[in-house]
Amino acid sequence: GTIVCGGSTNIQVRDICQAKLLGEPSDPSAFGTGFIPKRVIKKTSRKAGIPDALSSALIAHASGGSTKIIFLSYESGKEAWMGQSFIHVWLDEEPPMEIYSQALRGVVDCGGHTSLTFTSEKGVTDVVHQFTSDIREGQFLQNATWDDAPHLTPEVREQILQALPKHEREMRSKGIPVLGSGKIYPVTEETISVEPFE
Repeated sequence: GTIVCGGSTNIQVRDICQAKLLGEPSDPSAFGTGFIPKRVIKKTSRKAGIPDALSSALIAHASGGSTKIIFLSYESGKEAWMGQSFIHVWLDEEPPMEIYSQALRGVVDCGGHTSLTFTSEKGVTDVVHQFTSDIREGQFLQNATWDDAPHLTPEVREQILQALPKHEREMRSKGIPVLGSGKIYPVTEETISVEPFE
């Protein structure tokens, strides 16, 4: 089967997806130090025009077969995502709806899965809306907050929080989508809301 790892740009795919799975791309000695150990990486193919980036990797697994990992960017356009079947798609950073649709289409015939990992910096887009207000059977949202990051001490959290613009604080610390261009004042809802009263 085929797995696709996608991100906004080819550089981001290299520096995030490829690095997490195979090791730091700019350091040849780090190859195989990511989530996938070197001993099971059978073959890799370079991506033309992007230093240290891969277009694919062939990975051996216990069954004796192999899985192909393809690295694609959203900037490649939906055409690059068309016509293929995938057992899994990992979309790191929020995709445009047309890419998300292609990812869903790609896993249908294999009974595969699609995973998205991102902070909703663009506000409540069509993709975000599906998971926050219109979740369907087969979809699941796991919201991660700074409370889920034990390496962030309370002191570090407060320092980072104070350095952020006020209207970004809930989005960064709690994963709550920013209100986007429709927000008039850069204030949190808590500062202007009250508990219900009779």
